Parts: sequence; C-alpha cells; structure tokens
Amino acid sequence: MCRDRSFPGEVDIVGKRLVLTLIVGVALSAASALPAAAKSSPQPRAIGDLVAMISAKGLGCQDFQPAPPPLDTSEGTCTVGHEFGVTLDVFASHAALTKQMPKGNAALCSELRKTHSSVKLVFVVGPNWVAIFESKVNARPLATALRAKVQPLKCA
Repeated sequence: MCRDRSFPGEVDIVGKRLVLTLIVGVALSAASALPAAAKSSPQPRAIGDLVAMISAKGLGCQDFQPAPPPLDTSEGTCTVGHEFGVTLDVFASHAALTKQMPKGNAALCSELRKTHSSVKLVFVVGPNWVAIFESKVNARPLATALRAKVQPLKCA
C-alpha cells in the first residue's frame, strides 16, 4: 500500500489553511454585504405599504385611519407599539421628503407654540417616509425594525 510520505502534520496544516482561507473569504463576503443591507431601509410606494411593513414587524397599525379628504392619501394615523395616534406620511421620493421636512417642522413648531404645548415630538425617518411620535422610547422599536433614524423635532 502506498502512503503519503509528507512530513508528519503537513496535510493537517495545509487542510487547516485551506479551511481558514475559505472561512475568511466567506466572512469577508458577508461583511461587505452587511453594511449595504443594514443601511438600506425599506421604501414603501404608498401609505398601505408602510402600514403593512409596520404590521409585519409586529408593531401594530391595525387601527390605521387615512387622513380625511382633501388631504393627500399618503398619510394617516395608527397605533404603533405603545403609542396611539402616530402620524405616518409617505412621499414620492427621498428628495420630496427632504424638501417637505423643513416646512413640516415649521408648521409643527408653530402649532406647538400656539397651543403652548410642552410635547417633544420625535420623527422616525425612512428613505421616503416619516412617522411622528410623542415619545422617543416608543419611536425606537419602529426605527430599529425598519432601519430608520430617530430624529427629535427642533424648534427655534
């Protein structure tokens, strides 16, 4: 019978190097794909898509109420997690959201000043959508589930 005459342990070292190379290659491939996936947040096409995404994550929104006419059909309210009356808005694009945010902030701040409210509103902002909460604690689960950012309303 012919046996391999390599040095003792040589096959084990070569085999371990091959396995290690494969593991490192797979790990690097997975690591390079993760940041792109982690940074991308789902982009709903309509308010119903956002409601479905929230419901699918187990965060509620079964009581969704669309905004009354003549308001745009891309907004409404529902209970998200433990907070009732969360306002949801979906925009046509990220550019449209970016353009509308300053106007929305100004309107909200104006309304809070008029009513002498001490409420501290918090936004959960996705690529083309926003949810408005009264509690940062209640906003975090949605932000985490949909890979979005929590951003407080800042009034001057």
